[in-house]
Amino acid sequence: MPLTKAGKAAISAAQKKRWAKQRRKIKNIVKKAVFGVKLITPTEEEIDHPAHYGGDTIYEAIKVIEAWDLNFRVGNAVKYIRRANEKDTRVKNLSKAIWYLQREVDKLKHAPL
Repeated sequence: MPLTKAGKAAISAAQKKRWAKQRRKIKNIVKKAVFGVKLITPTEEEIDHPAHYGGDTIYEAIKVIEAWDLNFRVGNAVKYIRRANEKDTRVKNLSKAIWYLQREVDKLKHAPL
């Protein structure tokens, strides 16, 4: 027996409810898997002025990069040098800084005079 237009709408609405419920369950599962049972919400200070980039001081990486008007590659090198003692390992951060500096040197070598 074919479904009427109202029947299709009713099934559709019921299906939408089930899908919404499943999406909420999946979101909660993902949140727990990614963040653990207790969700961690960073403070505004941790977002705006992270300690590993110098905190809210004149030496904060973003302030130095902007004050010196550095391009992306050199700015990232400064950022990784600044955080070398604060986050990850020194070797990892300094290697990243060297990588960005090498890209800048390569670009300058191949730039027209």
